[in-house]
Amino acid sequence: MKRNLVLFSCLLLLGTSAAFGQSTYQVTTVPTFVINTGRAEVLGGIRITATNAGPTVASTIQYTYQGVACDNTPTTGIVLTLDNTVFTAANTTIQTVTNTSVGCVVAVAVNGGIATTATAFIEIDGVRGRVDMLGGITNVGSNINGSLSATPSNSSLFTVPNQGVVGITAVGLFVDSVKPGNVLQCVGNPANPEPQIKLHEGFNGAFVQHVITVAGSAVPAAARPVYGGTNNTEIHFHVASQPTGVSLAWPALVDSNELPAYVAGVQGSELQLLPSSTATDVVYEYACGSQAICDITTESFTFNLILTATATSSFGTATVGTQLYPPLITGDAVVITDPPFNVAEPRPRFNDPLRGPSAIDTNGPCRTNLLFPWMAFISASGYDTGFAISNTSTDPYGTVAQQGTCALNFYPGAAGTTPTAGTAVVVTTANIPSGAVYATNISNIATLNTAPFTGYMIAVCNFQYGHGFGFITNAISSPNALAQGYIALIIPDPVINVGRLTTNGFNEVGNSGEGLTE
Repeated sequence: MKRNLVLFSCLLLLGTSAAFGQSTYQVTTVPTFVINTGRAEVLGGIRITATNAGPTVASTIQYTYQGVACDNTPTTGIVLTLDNTVFTAANTTIQTVTNTSVGCVVAVAVNGGIATTATAFIEIDGVRGRVDMLGGITNVGSNINGSLSATPSNSSLFTVPNQGVVGITAVGLFVDSVKPGNVLQCVGNPANPEPQIKLHEGFNGAFVQHVITVAGSAVPAAARPVYGGTNNTEIHFHVASQPTGVSLAWPALVDSNELPAYVAGVQGSELQLLPSSTATDVVYEYACGSQAICDITTESFTFNLILTATATSSFGTATVGTQLYPPLITGDAVVITDPPFNVAEPRPRFNDPLRGPSAIDTNGPCRTNLLFPWMAFISASGYDTGFAISNTSTDPYGTVAQQGTCALNFYPGAAGTTPTAGTAVVVTTANIPSGAVYATNISNIATLNTAPFTGYMIAVCNFQYGHGFGFITNAISSPNALAQGYIALIIPDPVINVGRLTTNGFNEVGNSGEGLTE
């Protein structure tokens, strides 16, 4: 009986010692928005605060950023923040940063025998996550959680919940509108207001300035912690299919629409054109006067471009796509388990898609599009259609005199037999000088007068201010003779308007000629 009592007393003492040596912590996190296409986004901090007196058991505490890989290390931005009274750099250190299949694990080594207090804490800040690997541009509103565990498992107890949100995915850039500019070859200047692009950041604080800009603008007042940041947010525009001889001039500086005029280190914000920009790849760098002020406003920017074209410019439409920069680098991570970079790679950087592309400018010919809505040639019944096209660019108003040919596109209807219904027969006229009139009958057109034809015709004339008249007759000597004339309709130029628009007369652009209602 005495032996059993002694054994029970020993077991009780062992149990008390184990419980006394276990530290208990409360977990708190700081949620923050992160750009869904960001490759090095700063995630919120994770703090554990002691809730008992300890002492600690020598252990490793794992801070796990669930599902997301780390892009940096303590050398390149991860910060261990301690209360510096109980937990200090002498007894608590970051041991490793490892990307695993379940996420990034920051392992913190804690010495044994530390007498804790209710205010003692260990916090990890500055983790830059490869958020784009979670799904990219389509991943919006997803939570990134941080959780805690310890080795050995009985060294530390984390009160429920032992995890919290450290990031919420969001779009970092929106393109609000792209308004194209148009050039008419004969006029030689924009046919409507110059090209314009409007964009805004996806949420307050999506854009950031960490370092001095290329233009020399100082780091902003109230700057955010760098956490390994080596770059500022950039906006990249990619221009494609620009017609030869057409060019866009981009503004050197673009101020925020919401803030006062930019003053380095004081107020406002702006986007600064980088000197490395080319005609096809234009990059702006973000600068902010006071990051604290910039971060409480969703900033927008309006780019007003200048469009020019030479007299020999080719015809066509250029497009522009927009994305966040800097881009990924050669040798960048491809899977979640790839190790974090331990060198000063560009941070932030983005795996961001080009938004668009959208038409940004068009160089179009000076031309008129005339619709003759019904024409007929049926020799057996005596039907024929005469038509005339007048080049009225010679006038008393000082209009530039123009000349050119017309491509006559005949479209047969189902009743026609020349050619297959819906397949155009194209006939090109001789040059029609300014002030002259081209007139003929279908019966005079060899490619149409060998079989019956009924349908419509669209004349594409290489000059402005063309007008047309059609006249349908059957055999005039017949007792049932008839004749009918009509004015050809004018189609707003599909090239200048980037596609044929509605025919209500409200969609023409300046200097593009005339519309269906005129």
